Amino acid sequence: LILAARIHSNYEQCDQSENYHVEEFGKHVLSQLPNNTILLTSGDLSTNTFRYLTIAEDVRPDVDVLDLSFIGSRWFIPMLGHHMKTVKFPGIGYSPHAPWNS
Repeated sequence: LILAARIHSNYEQCDQSENYHVEEFGKHVLSQLPNNTILLTSGDLSTNTFRYLTIAEDVRPDVDVLDLSFIGSRWFIPMLGHHMKTVKFPGIGYSPHAPWNS
């Protein structure tokens, strides 16, 4: 009962259902890019914003979103490589310390 009262009393202050700042930022950035751009990102917020907009919302599907921190991960190309339309990976992965292309 106390929890329900706390949620009710703070809901309006904490409600973010009408907060579209990240979506608007992502759409603005994507709208400024040339056709068939490879957008290099780093970090969850920017990467996931642009990836969601391009894949799920079909906003600028010609743009490939490539998170630089994922490139060295073994799972990256098998899991996300198929979303890249203009990027061609020469092997199954890349790492300057452990090349997996052999």
